Amino acid sequence: MDRAGLKITLLFGASLTVMSGATISPSLPALRDQFAETANIEVLARLVLTLPALFIAITAPLSGWAIDRLGRLKILMGGSVLYALAGMSGLVVDNITAMLVGRAVLGVSVGLMMPTVTTLAGDYFQGEERGRYLGLQAAFMGFGGLVFVTGGGFLADLYWRAPFAIYGASLLLIPMVIAFLPEPPRKVAPEIKTGEGRIPPVVFAIYGVAFFSMMAFYLVPTQLPFLLSGVIQIPEPSRAGMAIGVATLFSSAASLLYGRITGRMPVALFFSAGLGLMAVAYALVWLSAGYGAILIAMIALGTGMGTIMPALSVTLLSAAPEHIRGRLAGGLTASIFLGQFVSPILSQGLAGAIGGLQGVFAAFALALALACGLALIAGLRRSAKVAPVPAER
Repeated sequence: MDRAGLKITLLFGASLTVMSGATISPSLPALRDQFAETANIEVLARLVLTLPALFIAITAPLSGWAIDRLGRLKILMGGSVLYALAGMSGLVVDNITAMLVGRAVLGVSVGLMMPTVTTLAGDYFQGEERGRYLGLQAAFMGFGGLVFVTGGGFLADLYWRAPFAIYGASLLLIPMVIAFLPEPPRKVAPEIKTGEGRIPPVVFAIYGVAFFSMMAFYLVPTQLPFLLSGVIQIPEPSRAGMAIGVATLFSSAASLLYGRITGRMPVALFFSAGLGLMAVAYALVWLSAGYGAILIAMIALGTGMGTIMPALSVTLLSAAPEHIRGRLAGGLTASIFLGQFVSPILSQGLAGAIGGLQGVFAAFALALALACGLALIAGLRRSAKVAPVPAER
């Protein structure tokens, strides 16, 4: 088995899933203006970014079931074809309804691909190697986000539809899968006694952290372009794309560091540190009046999210029984992307209730600080009772 080719293929597949929404974020103000006569366009323009997340959340648990029963690679390759067709539909459709349909189908494709990539990581890697790989995967997703989102910003400067062309890159995944990924043997559910084989309670805690942290994080691609253009008076899409790219760059750096220190302290402390950094970031956005302060906030935000994301995957795969690994990975994917979908709906409602986008960032800073405190208490209690959670049972 070519381990280098295997890792590169998985990393490329992971980067495609994370770019599915945010790539077109810098185009949102221009898209809104293009369809300005459409009723409720302020909300609909943001749904172009986040509607895929709803359909990912719906599809991922079902695809997790299929992954466990039908195998991994067919689902991954089929999803990549659907991803390219649906993603590039934004180049040609001429009304907001057709745009939203294409984005919904894009969500279905990611709902097929992302749980598969996570499950394959659990199949191919064990123990400390799995922790290192998942840290690398989260870092690669961040670097991919930097390239795709920043590139999407510069393409949006040329023409608002141009970033949709980037989705065609997923077709490159098919020959890579054929060349480098072996189909793992399917795991048969073991015979269990009554009361055994239940989903470990920690899995539901992971799902909750994933939902909340991603809901908070997605304030940036859904609302920051509007804050910059409307409040701070920086209208260029490339500046919004660059700010989002800074967050993904520092997310990558933090994820690489996670791969080196995983297993050395209770996982709740990783979550506490990440949530605390995100709280600091949004407090800075709330108080800022210039682009420089926004970039500093994005450094803190990316570092926080880059601490949380690999911890979610490592903890889940360590707790998941092998015969339901795909289904539990599908649940994690659903939690992440449901948070993305809810984010603009909640934040837009808050903006109307508390007086604008800066108030939304202030409210989320407070909520993140509270979550940080709860995770810290949980981590300190666990560290007083047991040794740190290892990367693999």
